[in-house]
Amino acid sequence: MEEIIKKANELGLMLQQTAEYTNFKKSEQILISDKQSRELYETYENSLLELEQKQKMGILEQFEIEELKEMRDLIDENEIIQEYMQTKEKYINILMVIQNELNLTDY
Repeated sequence: MEEIIKKANELGLMLQQTAEYTNFKKSEQILISDKQSRELYETYENSLLELEQKQKMGILEQFEIEELKEMRDLIDENEIIQEYMQTKEKYINILMVIQNELNLTDY
């Protein structure tokens, strides 16, 4: 088990050296430091989760969908949020490739 943890730490260090990781962390810091963008993103994410729950319960109202669309338009126009979302997606894609490789390995 100790060797597995050691290899996982090595992999983590290697990931931190990728352009995808450094770009993601840089865009994350920019988002955090821009109060207006950060609050818009957080509000959007929270609203999205809330509406998903309401949809599952069958109590989603049309006006809520419209409000979310309007918020999404603001997100689409915000360069800081767009950069963050793009770099996050690229980094997550690397993690998914690693996960897939772990799942495909014959034991």
